[in-house]
Amino acid sequence: MTIGKVIGSNCTVSFLNEYAYEVHIHFKLQNQSSSEQVFVFKEEQKPSSGAVVDVFTKNAVCHKSLVKKIFTRKEVQEATDVVKQFQASQVEGTKVAVFDLQNPITRYLPAGEIADCENVVQTFFTQKYLLAGHPKKVHELFQRELKVDYLLCEGSLKTDILMQGGLEDHQITYLNSSEGALGFCGFTEYFMHGLKLGHTITTPSKNTLEGSKYFKAIGTEEAYKPRQSSTVFYPFQYRDMYSVTGKYAKSLADSFTVSGRYYESTKISILNTALKV
Repeated sequence: MTIGKVIGSNCTVSFLNEYAYEVHIHFKLQNQSSSEQVFVFKEEQKPSSGAVVDVFTKNAVCHKSLVKKIFTRKEVQEATDVVKQFQASQVEGTKVAVFDLQNPITRYLPAGEIADCENVVQTFFTQKYLLAGHPKKVHELFQRELKVDYLLCEGSLKTDILMQGGLEDHQITYLNSSEGALGFCGFTEYFMHGLKLGHTITTPSKNTLEGSKYFKAIGTEEAYKPRQSSTVFYPFQYRDMYSVTGKYAKSLADSFTVSGRYYESTKISILNTALKV
């Protein structure tokens, strides 16, 4: 049987019980058929009270001068806006910054270079930075104002979804392409959300993904501990994708309590979720 080329994807969530749910990714094929993969999310580690607060998001390609390349005037302004919104919202919790790094040519495959770049970012934030300019300002905002506790390595997570997720070759090809990039980001958002809350993810191939691999400490010496709820500060480019009335938030509504709003002054959308009990 000829397998059609993937031309689109979308995700749905199925509630199983108070401790587990499924995320379904549906692939639309060029021959007008479709295929599906199912990932099971289960609370294996009881979360601590409070929230994990995702305060900053950065998408970038790996580069030999990574720190200077990815921390520019734009990132200083974005971090400054987050500080302003964070202080106004008076949100408390474990603070996380998401870094989605990829190879400029092969994207999320193979794994090695992405992990190396993530280590560079971790080292930058955990060591005293002596150079002047925009990187130093971002460093100061992270350490003194936001006091970020962990990096969440979205690039490595995406690599593992592709390599260990039990996906078929044509599905991997699509997700790791420019055409599938937006859908892959949306799909991975469910994984980051689950891992922040302490959920273990079982793939169609019966591999498991756990949060301990993807959280790198930068403002603490403690290993990451999951929390009962999640708050995410999304920058303006994600306003529609992750708004409280968007598809992502609505797909979580059967399993989670969901709330949030958009703030015009900082161009930041905040989305709050907690597993229903």
